[in-house]
Amino acid sequence: MIFEEICIANLFSYYGEQVFSLPSPTEGRPVILVSGRNGFGKTSFINSVKLLFLGTTTEMLSTVGEGLKLRPDTYLLGSINLGREWRGILNRRAREDGKPDTRYGIRIRWQEDQGTVCAERYWILNGEKLEYHLHIETDFETDFGKLIDDAESAEEFLERRLPKSIVPYFFYDGEQVQRLAEGNRQGQLQQIERLLDISTLDTLNEYLQKAINAWRQEGQGPEARAELDILLAHAQENKAKRDILQAQADDLTAEIENEERNIRRLEHQSDILRAKSLQRDEPRLREKLKTAKDAYEDACRKLAETLPVAAPLWAAPQLVQEVASKLVEATRDPNHLLSDQLKEIAAHLPEQLFDHPTHSSPHLNDDQKRHYKTKLRQLFTVFTEPPSGGFFSLNASQTQDIKARFEYYHRAQMERQHLAEDLKIASRLYREINDTQAQLDTLDNISPEEQRAFQERKLSIEQARKRQAERLKQQGGIEQDQARLETQFKDINKDIRDKETDVVKKDINSRRIDRARQAQRLFDDYKQRLKESSREGIEQAVNLRFKSLMTSHGLIDSIAVDTDFALTYHDARGQEVGMANISTGMKQLAAQALLWALSEVTTRHVPVIVDTPLARIDRAHQENLLKNYYPHAGEQVIVLPTDSEIDQDKYRLLLPHIAGEFRLENPDGEHTTVVANTKMYDQKAA
Repeated sequence: MIFEEICIANLFSYYGEQVFSLPSPTEGRPVILVSGRNGFGKTSFINSVKLLFLGTTTEMLSTVGEGLKLRPDTYLLGSINLGREWRGILNRRAREDGKPDTRYGIRIRWQEDQGTVCAERYWILNGEKLEYHLHIETDFETDFGKLIDDAESAEEFLERRLPKSIVPYFFYDGEQVQRLAEGNRQGQLQQIERLLDISTLDTLNEYLQKAINAWRQEGQGPEARAELDILLAHAQENKAKRDILQAQADDLTAEIENEERNIRRLEHQSDILRAKSLQRDEPRLREKLKTAKDAYEDACRKLAETLPVAAPLWAAPQLVQEVASKLVEATRDPNHLLSDQLKEIAAHLPEQLFDHPTHSSPHLNDDQKRHYKTKLRQLFTVFTEPPSGGFFSLNASQTQDIKARFEYYHRAQMERQHLAEDLKIASRLYREINDTQAQLDTLDNISPEEQRAFQERKLSIEQARKRQAERLKQQGGIEQDQARLETQFKDINKDIRDKETDVVKKDINSRRIDRARQAQRLFDDYKQRLKESSREGIEQAVNLRFKSLMTSHGLIDSIAVDTDFALTYHDARGQEVGMANISTGMKQLAAQALLWALSEVTTRHVPVIVDTPLARIDRAHQENLLKNYYPHAGEQVIVLPTDSEIDQDKYRLLLPHIAGEFRLENPDGEHTTVVANTKMYDQKAA
């Protein structure tokens, strides 16, 4: 695939139709230079090219900015709810013109092995209504014909040429490319499989699994199939509910994140006013506040560790005194003492009377003895019941024990003083914290207008936090509903699997299923062999290319690639180098080496487009990139630098490999124009 012409119409900063007629790359001259100052349209260029192949997918929506979550329509048109953060990708001047049938889109014509392809993705805006089109023309026959206007067929055509999942390997920002070196994420590893055409085996396995599912259902009787249909309908209904909840959750998350940014902005503005008021006193007050908070935490911890369970008795001496007085009265009650003495007599008298000599004459039998013992105990019970109606109903020994304990707490004056002192210290520190915070919040040194602005922002922050709390509460409810539906979905799926397993009856389908599963195992084994073969080639290439790019540091001696294409870095002793020890520039060079290696082993030949090509790399390694990487990164390489990235000396290094140059002009920020055949530097000066 070689791009011949790129036309950007009313997208981002490009107003009207802006055309790049690209010269054909030749042997040793694959580089096309599109230069311009910051904000002149380089990032808009690469995003427009991505838009053709990706459409308004999640990958494109995520290019707006970290933390912003947009729908396709708000990505295109912008949203007043997001304020200045996003205006949409449709050029504002073109929208203000309001001309009917104005196209907003990207058109690229390229050459491939079969012939010429012209693909255009565009929108027409009538009022606030968008009409979407994806149109492809070829000069050769395809599975969809030469003229493809059906959006689904056109998307499939583009997907076959350049799958969406591998677009980031060909069109990328140099400042972000280091993520390839540090990610080892599952999605990234799957993209590499797609790039190497290994993932087609997964597609075969998916089709086989669909066939297996169909054969299993064919063996079912009418009743079992009806039951299975009901379960499948329940599963579909459950999925629809979960999709609705997920959409609500995504909207809430976006609102929460936007509100959080608003709170941070208001707090930052308030901090500016507070700092203006405090001026030189702020560092001292903040240090004082920190010291007081630390001391308060220590005092509270000390109280928590030393405060006994009986602390309320120490803290209420008057109440303890009253209880002690009542206990003294109880111990002096003669009825109390007599009751205890009678109990002791009642415990021994019946046995002494009837079981020990001298015995009565005539002798009593055992039944008679038991009768008289019981009678005697019942008589004593009348006189030994605890006294009632007083402050306590206790026996004398219990009363004496409690009285001694309360007298101890009544006299524990020293312990009360220590406890009171600790509480006073904690209370004083708490007041000091509040006083210091109040001093920090004072606005005495600024104008009344600024004080009113501060109070208004303070109120806005409080209102925003209330809204935030309500959204978080709603989010929690949605998460609970999602968890409940997810559990239901798992149960339904289990029932579906059990039903399918139970009703498979036909032997022929069982044999088909066995053979299909054998084929799946065969494909899995073949995939592992392909991955191992590709792994060796990538590992050799990435180490070779990394050494040609990284020439001034020995931290990374070798890069290992495992069978899942995850990267690990090793030093000269074979020890693994942690990602935290690798600089951003080194990560970018490792990522560039990986991209270079992949371009050599892949069967796909796609132009490479790089924004911010030299990023944060030092000068010596920038020269390595210019001499060694970009002239060999692909058959066609489009580089988007500023003059601060590529000065005259660096330009001289790249000049022998340049096939053509363009310069972007954009004096007002909304009208990028393309100046063709214009050198970045005068050739004689360079």
